[in-house]
Amino acid sequence: DVGCAFDADLKHSGVVLLQHQTQIPHFENSVQRQIGNLVGLAGIQYSSTVNSTASHALPADCIGSSTPADEKRPIKEVLAEHVTPSDEQDFRKRGQSGVDWLRGWDMTCSQPYREGSGKPVTWYGDWGEVSTDNLDCAFYSQDLIYCYTFGWLRNQHLDTSLITNHTAWVELAGKECDDMQNKFQFADEEVTIARMKYENEESGNIGKGAACAQNPHCAEPITSRALAAHVYPKCLMSLEHGAASEMAYCQQLGCVLPGQQSPKIGTGSQCEPL
Repeated sequence: DVGCAFDADLKHSGVVLLQHQTQIPHFENSVQRQIGNLVGLAGIQYSSTVNSTASHALPADCIGSSTPADEKRPIKEVLAEHVTPSDEQDFRKRGQSGVDWLRGWDMTCSQPYREGSGKPVTWYGDWGEVSTDNLDCAFYSQDLIYCYTFGWLRNQHLDTSLITNHTAWVELAGKECDDMQNKFQFADEEVTIARMKYENEESGNIGKGAACAQNPHCAEPITSRALAAHVYPKCLMSLEHGAASEMAYCQQLGCVLPGQQSPKIGTGSQCEPL
């Protein structure tokens, strides 16, 4: 089997991150439903054993190809062997489609999705403390603190007005990724699909750490560096395009609510629409 090398931002497709065939079974059985997924595992192989409708997740005009061996190679090396994509994207729409898709999937959110139905939680970690009123979906547990630690939620440091300007948003993504690398100094061997797959899907370390961080007495909460290590490979997929899509996802996922005594993340109608 082979897959798209640039699967962080496939041309003319709602797919941003494909699922790998060796993931846990419920993902393997649901590859055909990955349209619009902006935050799942960035696998680069496509399973020919899955229902034929999954072909929608691997469009004919995807850029480049990759093999299972590429999973353990630095992403920079894999991408250097292929052509750089250059088509423009509607990042505001791409970000919202990712959020909507995850809210509508029974693997990531109880159905039907109901805003305001979740419990309040607080995350404790090297970022301090930050809370949300309603953890309405399971994926909020990881993704809200993930986006918050990067400063990519609305009302944090990104210039939201740039999201409708493709060139400016991609340039901003490049700067964000450069700043992240300067801060955390990821080695090339840390930036592989295999590592992403292990941390996010095979071990579940990221989700477990994010859930543990909701307990002030957690012995090993997720760290800002561990979260950044998951997003930084997306900086390299499709070059800056991958990070631009992820930034758009975070912008549409939630916001930091103004006028609070301590940092609080809002979601849904708590945030002004983009």
